[in-house]
Amino acid sequence: MMTKLLLVEDEITHYRLFERNFERSKWEADLDWVQMGEQAIRMLDDIDPSNTIMILDINLPDMSGIEILRYIRKDERLKDMIVVMVTSSRLTDERDECRRLGVIHYFEKPIEYRTMISLLKTAIT
Repeated sequence: MMTKLLLVEDEITHYRLFERNFERSKWEADLDWVQMGEQAIRMLDDIDPSNTIMILDINLPDMSGIEILRYIRKDERLKDMIVVMVTSSRLTDERDECRRLGVIHYFEKPIEYRTMISLLKTAIT
């Protein structure tokens, strides 16, 4: 079964940077992108959490990425899904909360996308 990457990022520039680096990596995975938290939550009904990685921005226009992460961790079907957080924030409290909620990594922008993609590949195997 092919890995699915769900990028939840409101800024198109960051999406394009991730997409470009993802394509260069030649990783055989499906990439989906949404810009709003509500879109991401709706998509969760149709995914297989065992082969999905969510790359989740903390600062979204409609809700916090931490709110989405809490939603995932409370759902019995989704609670073990791999989640990576990305943010431009430097707030220690946010980082600590994300780690408490079980993210595998917390990337601060600007992101070294090749490093991130390498980590993601390792996480799903």
